[in-house]
Amino acid sequence: MHNNSGFEIKLHDGNILELRVNEMMHASSQSFSLLKTALNKYDFVVLVLQPNGILPVSVKDALVEHPGFKKLKAVLTRQMQIPQKIFKLPLYKDVDEALLSIATFKGVKAGIDNFKSLPFMQSKIFSAFKVLRNDPANIKDALAALSGDHRIAMKILELANESNEAKEEPYDSLSKAAAFVGGEGIAYVLVFELFKMLEDVFEEASIKLLHMKNCSLLCETIAMLAVSDKSQRWLSASAGLLHDIGSLLLADYAPKNYDTASNNRYSAGLSSLEAENKIFAFNHIEAGKMFSDTLNLPHFIELSITEHHSLPPLPNDFVLHSVIVADNFLNASLGSDPFISCEDSLEFLAKYTAKMSTGKSPFTETLRRLALRERFNMSEESRPFEKKVLGKILTQVLSEAPLTL
Repeated sequence: MHNNSGFEIKLHDGNILELRVNEMMHASSQSFSLLKTALNKYDFVVLVLQPNGILPVSVKDALVEHPGFKKLKAVLTRQMQIPQKIFKLPLYKDVDEALLSIATFKGVKAGIDNFKSLPFMQSKIFSAFKVLRNDPANIKDALAALSGDHRIAMKILELANESNEAKEEPYDSLSKAAAFVGGEGIAYVLVFELFKMLEDVFEEASIKLLHMKNCSLLCETIAMLAVSDKSQRWLSASAGLLHDIGSLLLADYAPKNYDTASNNRYSAGLSSLEAENKIFAFNHIEAGKMFSDTLNLPHFIELSITEHHSLPPLPNDFVLHSVIVADNFLNASLGSDPFISCEDSLEFLAKYTAKMSTGKSPFTETLRRLALRERFNMSEESRPFEKKVLGKILTQVLSEAPLTL
């Protein structure tokens, strides 16, 4: 540890610098100058603010706009040392936890880099993903990115012909088929192709892959029952299919540690994020965000990855809500307490389906009636999640039983 009047530095393995500061880090201070230099030189910087250390608002622009800002981790020794709403830095209880988070990040990144190096990553679908991420309605450029991929072209044609019940003659033109299914339909085809790749790479994670497929199925069912718009069904199914990609990455990086986190989740009554953070100082939401950014996945997919554990109040987003409800149901059926209550799941879904529907669908009305009836007339012990109408519907879908309302 090298000492100076207002700060100390220590170099850790892996090109990581620990910077301990015990002064106000104003723009002209030596400690702040060192921090900016370190962010250029090192892979990560762990900033430890000692009792007198403060990172003030006055250095916001110089720090947040620094190209190495994302390398910065912070450890506080007391409250109010950083205006966190402004800086939004990852905070840790101590240096060891920050170093553990960095180690996990590097391990997950190595897994993503390995995935990127596989031969199928040369597929044109990733160029098309980038187009749709920047502009979901840019069908022309998405098709240009897919030019020459006859298998994907056939999938788009199949989707258009299966979906257009009013058309007597089948589509034989890719451009017309793509115009019919839109960016949502193209993304739907691409997402399912990507999932096939994930199944090949993460074949040992069969339980998690099944969870993702079931979530996709339930999301599509919710959309099918709630709204008539096929594009909403495609969006919900796509979002549900990839929502837990971060879990695959964490499990691939450290299988035994991931199993420990999963066991702790049920034995200690923790949420999945709490259990993962205790083991990895990192979680599957962060891992999934890394994957989404690397592969340029569409924003609605990224939202399902990063927000599927969000708590109420939820955003007015039908696709995201379908993922949250479906994932919540699946977790509850495994014995984990749903993080959204039974009534709230139903009431939120009824609220958003009412906004999406052109008229009063039987599904929406059934949800409303059940939500009200169970809120006022049933005790906590007498309304397990699976007995709700939504649970009944989704259970039937999973068992391939005919749907009845």
